[in-house]
Amino acid sequence: KSLTDRIGEPRIEMIWHFADGRWVSSKMPRITHENILLFGKTDSAEVGEQNVLYGQKIKKGTASIGKDKLGKRIYEPKKRKHINSVLAYPRNVSSELGCWSKPLNLIYTLFEFVNHPSVFDPFMGSATGAIAAIELGMGYTGIEKNEDVFGMACKRVERHLRQGNLFRGAC
Repeated sequence: KSLTDRIGEPRIEMIWHFADGRWVSSKMPRITHENILLFGKTDSAEVGEQNVLYGQKIKKGTASIGKDKLGKRIYEPKKRKHINSVLAYPRNVSSELGCWSKPLNLIYTLFEFVNHPSVFDPFMGSATGAIAAIELGMGYTGIEKNEDVFGMACKRVERHLRQGNLFRGAC
């Protein structure tokens, strides 16, 4: 069975964009993104950066797509901005897996968007998802088919549990 046969269709497809792309082949363009599929329910999309307009009331125009006039409208910005479907974070090239490891702040953002008590990561790689889940107090189940990578991931989680993360946001 395929993944979608087992857990359903993806709810949302997002893109992770990294400006420092990588060359895959001389016959292909430089790759500067990866697709991210989120399955299951998501929570509020207000998990982006702090909104500097929070607490202000902003007058909106009266025009709208499909209607001539909507009347007077006031917009009250949320505390945090909505995340975009394209998330720009630099690659994490200092990982033991090199450029294949996802940046911790990217995973924080995705997990906050999902906001579920636990996550399932069928491609756990270097365990960045496990570390983000620990930091956010979420349950985590990860699968990695490469035994060497899985061993390295377990050691990384063990190191993190011993050390903790004093600098969340600096990663």
